[in-house]
Amino acid sequence: MKKVMVLILMLLVFSCKENTTAKKTKVPSSVTIVDSIAIYNNILNDLVDTHLYNRYLGEQSIHLLINHLFHKNIDSIAYQQELKTLKKKIIKNDSLKGTLFINDNFNGSEIDISFIKSPEEFNIDQVAIQIKKKNHLPVKLLTSNFVKLKELSLKQADTLNTFDVGNLSLSKFILNNDKSRGMMYFSFICGNDCGEASILIIKKKNNTWYVEKKHALWVI
Repeated sequence: MKKVMVLILMLLVFSCKENTTAKKTKVPSSVTIVDSIAIYNNILNDLVDTHLYNRYLGEQSIHLLINHLFHKNIDSIAYQQELKTLKKKIIKNDSLKGTLFINDNFNGSEIDISFIKSPEEFNIDQVAIQIKKKNHLPVKLLTSNFVKLKELSLKQADTLNTFDVGNLSLSKFILNNDKSRGMMYFSFICGNDCGEASILIIKKKNNTWYVEKKHALWVI
């Protein structure tokens, strides 16, 4: 009888432990887990590929443009195809990739963004608060298909060489309630007379984030 009682007690203890573990690990189905690094990597790649003046394509893209401009009948389709071919070469060959310097300690922006008409799901005051917070973004956690990434450190815009794409800073971001859209600040310097700062509206589509709109704050 004692053995039976001991066995029952052991089963009850095991059952309690199992329930406690389940409670600790269970995540409500309504909670959307946000992978911040994935968002930064998605936006970083979209910015480089689509919004930073094709600088990652290097001098070869300039030569292509000049060659087409010298022809009386410019074939824009052929030019775009040659750019795509160049892009594929760069993606596959690390030696062709330029360097993008990342400000991994973004100290926020003091720029007044109150004139920006924010979508209804964002409070512009909250956006302003968020982008002014210090943002530590370790470069070692970032990846790019198009460029090599390095910490900004003391690299200045006027010391960029042929293989330097520019200097990029990214703020903290703020997301809407259903985690499908967001807003953040970014700045890019590619020379003494080259660069911009913008508020980005970012959007999630097919599990990937991209820049939906840019509200330019300044452009040089």
